[in-house]
Amino acid sequence: MTKKDFGADTRQHHVFSRETIKPSSPTPSHLKRYNLSSLDRIMFPNYIPIVFFFPNNGDDSLAKNGVKSSQLKHSLSKTLAQYYPFAGRLTSGGYVDCNDEGVEFQEARIESKLSEILEKHKDVVVPDLVFPLGLEQDGFYHDSSLMVIKLSHFDCGGIAIAVCLSHKVADACTFSTFMAYWASVTRQSGEQVSPHFISSPSNDQITKREIPPRTKNFVTRKFVFHNSKITHLKTMASSSGIQNPTRFEVLVALLYKCAMTATKSSSSGTFSPSVLFCAVNMRSNMVPPLPKTSVGNFVLPFSVPTTTENGSNLNSLIDQIKKGKMQLKGAEVLHGDEAISTMSKFGENNYKVYFCSSLCNLDLYKVDFGWGKPARVVFAGPDQFSSSIYFMETPSGDGIEALVSLDEQDMVTRYHVFSRETIKPSIPTPSHLKRYNLSSLDCIMFPNYMPIVFFFPNDGDDSQTKNEKQLSQLKHSLSKTLAQYYPFAGRLTSGGCVNCNDDGVEFQEARIQSKLSEFLEKHKDVVVPDLVFPLGLEQDGFYHDSSLMVVKLSHFDCGGIAIAVCLSHKVADACTFSTFMAYWASVTRQSGEQVSPHFISSPSNDQITKQEIPPRTRNFVTRRFVFHNSKITHLKTMVSSSGIQNPTRFEVLVALLYKCAMTAAKSSSSGSSSPSVLFCAVNMRSKMVPPLPKTSLGNFVLPLSVPTTTENGSNLNSLIDQIKKGKMQLDGAEVLDGDEAISTMSKFGENNYKVYFCSSLCNFDLYKVDFGWGKPARVVFAGPDQFSSSIYFMETPSGNGIEALVSLDEQDMVTFELDKELLAFASLH
Repeated sequence: MTKKDFGADTRQHHVFSRETIKPSSPTPSHLKRYNLSSLDRIMFPNYIPIVFFFPNNGDDSLAKNGVKSSQLKHSLSKTLAQYYPFAGRLTSGGYVDCNDEGVEFQEARIESKLSEILEKHKDVVVPDLVFPLGLEQDGFYHDSSLMVIKLSHFDCGGIAIAVCLSHKVADACTFSTFMAYWASVTRQSGEQVSPHFISSPSNDQITKREIPPRTKNFVTRKFVFHNSKITHLKTMASSSGIQNPTRFEVLVALLYKCAMTATKSSSSGTFSPSVLFCAVNMRSNMVPPLPKTSVGNFVLPFSVPTTTENGSNLNSLIDQIKKGKMQLKGAEVLHGDEAISTMSKFGENNYKVYFCSSLCNLDLYKVDFGWGKPARVVFAGPDQFSSSIYFMETPSGDGIEALVSLDEQDMVTRYHVFSRETIKPSIPTPSHLKRYNLSSLDCIMFPNYMPIVFFFPNDGDDSQTKNEKQLSQLKHSLSKTLAQYYPFAGRLTSGGCVNCNDDGVEFQEARIQSKLSEFLEKHKDVVVPDLVFPLGLEQDGFYHDSSLMVVKLSHFDCGGIAIAVCLSHKVADACTFSTFMAYWASVTRQSGEQVSPHFISSPSNDQITKQEIPPRTRNFVTRRFVFHNSKITHLKTMVSSSGIQNPTRFEVLVALLYKCAMTAAKSSSSGSSSPSVLFCAVNMRSKMVPPLPKTSLGNFVLPLSVPTTTENGSNLNSLIDQIKKGKMQLDGAEVLDGDEAISTMSKFGENNYKVYFCSSLCNFDLYKVDFGWGKPARVVFAGPDQFSSSIYFMETPSGNGIEALVSLDEQDMVTFELDKELLAFASLH
């Protein structure tokens, strides 16, 4: 916590009350001396600082706020009668004088809505205003309150309760049981469980541990791991031989590994011996086990030393963490001095020290004082560890937040954006072209971007001059290209058209301190290498002022580059995306081969058909499957022998994946089969009468539907036959009706069909995009987020097969990726 910032904004923050809350009944004389345990004595003298944010539950009156304040203080007084050491004062004799002097209770008003504060601080670890004023992190051995509380009132009626409890008398588990007791007393539930005190022998003096100076360039970032990603990480570890990896083990190992890599990078490639200390709650590890409500510090660290780079691979780290946890089981006595000795020896040998602790499973989001559970819980983290990792559950329970603190150089060394600008068309758009009407199909499209990144290896020259030349060429040629594709430099309006006002497209530039080859190897099993995609890109809500295209150029240390292009689906389909890229690349390499876009006039629309992106499925998992040409040929031969005439690779792969997805869904639904429908996107340009040029700009895609209501209809041949018939029905279209397409798709949703979506980016020559420095080594499609059950096809980089990006509900994917019929033809990557 940064104390100097408290109260800096007097307009927004007023402390109007500071008082002392004492126990409701005096502490008996035989309990006046509370001896610290061996582990209590070795703890740093910092506070554990946590704040709970509670939204307004319907009444924001001052009277209600006054009632809450009175209730909290009254119940706190009662709680302190049970947790009596917290109302005492620490002495130099290794004990707490339980003199009932009380805890400090501050009250403040913050002139803001709670929602605004949370939004403002969503990317900031600690909203400073809500923490107590004047709180010292050290030097409070004698006269300071062992607990300081602050109640903050927001204009909307919401409140924040910040609780700071001395680590000399409590660990995180004791903190949580104290909060549960206090909340229970406040709401008068009668459910509170009294604290359990364990007698410790007298100590001559307290072990005084000074907090070391805080690292000057200390940076904390919050990383969120969704449950689906954690499951994927655990699956990866399991497939490599790790038995039953836990979420704590895989996340700690991953973050520790990445932190060591960052340190090596910022140290000019030199690997330093490191050690990670993981704090373990020993209550359940003891023999006999201790109650959860045991007051004090019952935490021991196990160490994960790493002296060589070979020891810093993920599996090795997970294995060490498992062994460290096992060694702590069955303890009968907890020795603080032994723990200090173990930690000190690494410091004496110049190991770089990392520290890790978890606040998960402590039910902090279940703290309820009678006005509902908290909307958000924030842990500030003690300041003494510059290299540390703290875990908490996310507010919705759909993942884990990791607060990672590192030296600034280590935190930023891997990646930074150093340029953001707007590229406008090289010539103004003529006045008669200022309005570009969206077609019927454009209007019904979701407002997401199509995100594709092209990776180009170094051609032998990694000089700064070459980088500057590439940048200049790309921006200059993009400006020329936008003069032809002028709607992409405009802005979408609510009137069913694009205002071709030449506002331009956003162009970002970044450096990734890694070799391209290492980056691709690292992400070979990951669908989207996030770093290469534009920062701040919104997937929805950009109907008026947002750029219809965002481009990002990333430079790698080896001279390789990545070009990420994100284009609004409201003005383009995959075919238009590909012709745009071909045009831009041709202009860049000055080949003179570019073919101008073909515009088709559409009637005016009164307003845009605003398709909201539905909420993303929480347990959303994507896997990449590769089908080599030989396997595809085998699959086509197999279905041909069953009577299917001239099956295409698209038809057999779609049918196989759809069949296996339905089988997985049935398995995860306890064997019950649900009606399903697959929608396949079909490029209509060549099917129209007359056919449209490939360069026709916009959306010319219609879905064919493959409904399946019975298990008999889900055999491979039946599905291929339906796909063939669906494609045939789209031949010869003269008009493309977006409303009719939406109506067809909606009827299945209304009848509770499980919906799958499929599209192909094959045959669009994405691997032939050449800006003048060769073709891409890899092209990655991120896939729009709105379909939780979807299949996207792309050619493999070498052209020897097809990649399928399959996204399913997490439960379905567990069964799907083990399907023997699927794995007979595909390999999982």
